[in-house]
Formats: sequence, C-alpha cells, structure tokens
Amino acid sequence: MLNFSSTLYINETTNPIVPIGHYIIISIWSIGSVTSFINILVFIKLINKDNLYKYLLLMCTADFLYMFTYAYMFIYRVFCNGRHVYSKCSTVARYIDLFNEHAIDEYFTSILAILNISMEIFLTLDRLFLVINVKLFRSFNPNIVILLLCVFGILYYLPIVFLYKIEEIRTNLTSMEKGYTLTYDIVRTDYGKSRIGVLTPTILSLTRIVFVVFVLFSLNIVNIFKYKDYFDKKINKSSKLY
Repeated sequence: MLNFSSTLYINETTNPIVPIGHYIIISIWSIGSVTSFINILVFIKLINKDNLYKYLLLMCTADFLYMFTYAYMFIYRVFCNGRHVYSKCSTVARYIDLFNEHAIDEYFTSILAILNISMEIFLTLDRLFLVINVKLFRSFNPNIVILLLCVFGILYYLPIVFLYKIEEIRTNLTSMEKGYTLTYDIVRTDYGKSRIGVLTPTILSLTRIVFVVFVLFSLNIVNIFKYKDYFDKKINKSSKLY
C-alpha cells in the first residue's frame, strides 16, 4: 500500500520568518522583469526599422525570462517551499520542487545567461567592425544568427541535464503498518558520477567566465580605443572646416 501523506521534511517552525533581505531580492528581480518587459515592447515596435533591434529584442527577452524565472524561483522557495515542503506536503510537491531546481534553476537559466553573453559578444564585434568601416556582421541574416545563438545556448549546457536525475525513494513503514512511504530526490547519474561528469559543471562555468572576463572585456577595451580614435578624427575634421 502506498502512503502519499508522508512527511518529507520536518522543520521546527511551520511558519518560518522570512528575512527582510529576501523581500529586497524579490523586489529587485521583479523590478528587473518589469523593466525588461517594457524594453521588449519598445523594441517590438522598432524591429522592422533596423536588424539591430532584433538582436536587442532577443537580449531583452533573455533578460526578462532570466529575471522573471529567478523571481518565481525565489518566491517559490521562500513562501511555498519554506512554508509547505519543509513541513508537510505531497510527493507531487516534492517532485515539482526538484524539477524546478534541476530543469529550470540549473538548466534553463544557464541557457539564458550564455545566450545573453553570446549576444553581447556578437554586438560588440558588430560595433568594432562598424567603426573600422567593415560591415561584415550587418550582412548576416539576423533570424539565422538568433537561431544559431539559441541552438548554441541549448547545446552548451545540455550536459547538465545528464548529470542528475530525479529518483523515486521508497521507505518501508514500521512492522505495525503496511506499505511504504514515497518521496523523491535528485541523485547523480552514472555519467554524473564519472570523472568527466564531476568536472563538467566546473568546465562550463570556467568557460563562461572566460567569455565574460577575457573575450567580452577585451573586446570592449578595444572598442573604447577604436571609438576614441574615430571621434578624434571627426573632431579634427570639424575643426579644420572652421
């Protein structure tokens, strides 16, 4: 006999106090979601005027989904998870909690982050080529570029999906009772237990840091000097005319 009314977690307080810092974080994520959504509405109206707005629309959409997802996850953990899962809940709630943690928090938000970084690098290269009068990136079809960047983001973090799995755990009841209790937990897969599986999150994180710190930062530094030279030449030409 299956007992679905089992206690998954026991906490000393059934109505835990939420720290003020959590409300501040939720407010930041929520405000960020609203401002990103406003940007989406603005760029939708401008999307046919220049291909650049399509890229900016993608960035704003990724920002909105990223911040909205974190706001949702934070609210769920603080108010739903904290008040229900850590006291008494159904096994369904436990499964949903683990799915949110693995599929949404770990995988989906990581895709959005690497997509945003890739888009930043693409636009930074576009500005760099534009200032040196090479319109290479402007010749690309924006729809194909966006599709390729989305596919890259999905594939880049795909190994994360195979590191863990949600496993059913059954615990036999006491000898005085019949049946067992059922709960779920996240456990490592065989791939996740392997050496490459253990190193996979570190490799992906370090590569992402390299993208941000070295590639994107270096490109922006080069852009600063290139634009400085560009505007200096413009100013010199203007001063000669007068």
